[in-house]
Amino acid sequence: METRKFARKPFFVDAVRVTSENMERVAEWCQGDVNTIQHDSGEEKYVKVRVHRPMNDRQTQAFVGDWILYAGTGFKVYTPKAFEKSFEEVAEQKLPDNGVTVDEDISDDVDRELEQIAQS
Repeated sequence: METRKFARKPFFVDAVRVTSENMERVAEWCQGDVNTIQHDSGEEKYVKVRVHRPMNDRQTQAFVGDWILYAGTGFKVYTPKAFEKSFEEVAEQKLPDNGVTVDEDISDDVDRELEQIAQS
């Protein structure tokens, strides 16, 4: 029997970190809304994000410091810890026009992977 080595295909996302200064623009970008939640210590604003198949309400709420990312099939919310654990910034590169297209069949795999990472 012979084994071979394989590497998982990387996937790329567009992401923005939510700040108190950009919250309105971020909500517009992700077609969300700015809402307020009540805590014992007062009110806190967050962006309500339309997330495909959220597992709980927190996955639809982006507070200051959280990241919102777009991965081709929709938006996801990440806490800073989960985002830094899962992603690193890449330099913009112009790809040659050689007729090669991105495999869109991996979109469901990307969704599943993003959900697993966001839960960790």
